[in-house]
Amino acid sequence: MPDQSPTPITRRRVLTILAGASAALMAGPAQSARLHEWRGTALGAEARIVLAHADRTVAGQTLALIRTEIERLESIFSLYRADSAVSMLNRTGRLRAAPLELVHLTRRALAITRLTDGAFDVTVQPLWDLYGGHFRKHPSDTVGPPEAAIVATRKLIGPDMVRVSGTGIQLAPGTQLTFNGIAQGYITDRITALIRAHGWHDVLINIGEYRALGTHPDGRPWKIGLPGGVKTLLSDAALATSEGTATRFTAAAPHHHLFDPRTGLCASGCSTLSIVASNAADADALSTALFIAPPSEHQRILSFFPGAHRVSIG
Repeated sequence: MPDQSPTPITRRRVLTILAGASAALMAGPAQSARLHEWRGTALGAEARIVLAHADRTVAGQTLALIRTEIERLESIFSLYRADSAVSMLNRTGRLRAAPLELVHLTRRALAITRLTDGAFDVTVQPLWDLYGGHFRKHPSDTVGPPEAAIVATRKLIGPDMVRVSGTGIQLAPGTQLTFNGIAQGYITDRITALIRAHGWHDVLINIGEYRALGTHPDGRPWKIGLPGGVKTLLSDAALATSEGTATRFTAAAPHHHLFDPRTGLCASGCSTLSIVASNAADADALSTALFIAPPSEHQRILSFFPGAHRVSIG
């Protein structure tokens, strides 16, 4: 299948990093922390990073590290960039020396695919292309692609369509990968590790998914608002939400980006679902998997991820 750009979908979420200064890094007890802010774009979304620190130089250096790491990881996982590693893999079907991060996350994603019986699947990109192409040609349609086209596309999907050997990744003809259901969480975890390594604590990171390092600087858990007005508390954990209604292909049709790879149809069991887990990559993938899987399967899936639990479903 020829490589196609992903269907443009409005990203309403904002990347935000709120960090309190480490006591070890503070310039001195007489100096109070000041807010240092950067705004831009990252991972296709508006971005805002706010650090609280008495020393402007320290805050600026940390901001630069964060931006550089996000840019580096985008160059691996972003489908919005034709020169990214995953875009090249989808275009050529093979990378003999893939970046180690891509190899690691591909293996992890395939393992999660098998644990969730295919509810989460990184090979679902051909369905994106099918639905995106259909609605570009028929923007007023409310039915979706023909059943025969869906059946044919499903033959390109599944963990057996991907082979990982050493640093090499090979795809079956026509198969393509998308890490949109796990890369945001993975990058969130990488930024968390980077900030922690440089002495920061009491940090809240939102790169599409939330990761709390420690607590709010005043000692309480971070309070996170969820769809439907629900609020949850978060400390030393990650939170991810899947919401089908926020990312529809057209205003006229109910079709959204959360496909059930086993049927080729948009999942319809719920409208929103939020998961807390020990890390953001697992939370990201689990929110997708449980959005798609029937509720009767949720506990079995969660049992493979110690500490992970559902905090909201609507």
